[in-house]
Amino acid sequence: MRAILGISLCIVLWLISTACRLPTANALPHVDSATSTPTTLPVFLPLISGINTLKINTPTASQPSIAPSTVVTAWLTYTDTRGVAFEYPADWSKVISHDAIYFHSPSELTNTVGVEIYERPLADQKVTDPYNSTPNEGGYNVYWATPLTAEHADGLLFVWASYGSSMPIAFAQAIYYSKPYELDVRFNSDFDDESASLAKNIGLAPTLVERYPVFNHMVRSVRFFAPLAAGK
Repeated sequence: MRAILGISLCIVLWLISTACRLPTANALPHVDSATSTPTTLPVFLPLISGINTLKINTPTASQPSIAPSTVVTAWLTYTDTRGVAFEYPADWSKVISHDAIYFHSPSELTNTVGVEIYERPLADQKVTDPYNSTPNEGGYNVYWATPLTAEHADGLLFVWASYGSSMPIAFAQAIYYSKPYELDVRFNSDFDDESASLAKNIGLAPTLVERYPVFNHMVRSVRFFAPLAAGK
């Protein structure tokens, strides 16, 4: 299932961006640098009402919760000169494609985190609310919505999934919007059935800590600042 989700990640990211009518961003100006301790953000754990009606497989003795296999010992900081920075594993590769950056694990081909960065005027802030993208043709909905807060920005951590379809697809997502700097920053990763079962029981934030530690770290390390002058 994770392999299928991994293959579908780029396609769904493009579809979501199209559905939201996101503008094409300029080439992503950035600087990579070594970094230290990530920013810690306060998190709340309200569950979406109605989640108990979903048909999600519950882990059994033969399906134990799997500890994360990805161990990261060093981090780099990806800095976009328009005013945002976040950490990513030092040994992961990155590919810049139009308005997105894809970070790939060297050992797990399906372990990918996508990050989209848009200059978003206050007048268009509503497109940063995933609830404004429902209903939609794919049958995607927001599950386990969890508010996020960073300095100069607010956000939402959630699962974007089509659990009601015959072939459900799910992604962990985090969207930050900075009003002072008018930036829209989005993190995306796959989210498998076992993780959905775990999130149903313990909430999304601790599930990401256990099963998607890199995605979780990247989301929580984000910081916003005034745009950098050219050449900085």
